[in-house]
Amino acid sequence: MRIVLLLDQGVSYSEIREQLGAFPSTISRWEHGSAHWSLRKMAAVMKVNKNLIARIWKEADLKPRRLERYMAFNDPQFEEKVPPLSNCI
Repeated sequence: MRIVLLLDQGVSYSEIREQLGAFPSTISRWEHGSAHWSLRKMAAVMKVNKNLIARIWKEADLKPRRLERYMAFNDPQFEEKVPPLSNCI
């Protein structure tokens, strides 16, 4: 769980390894391309009950599905796929 929080804060692999003693392979497992973590997904990876994850998230006021920062997209056709703002009004 600490790895996920540190990754979210933008901490580098080397800093995480130094702080937690985690191997790069372990760190990358937590960063494996998911845009969002779900309770069930994290519970499955941690091999615990989803209710435990829900309680931890609630106590830490974590809301993984809510973005509070800029999110970059690597899709070269991204602009073509997004509808014009005039269509959204």
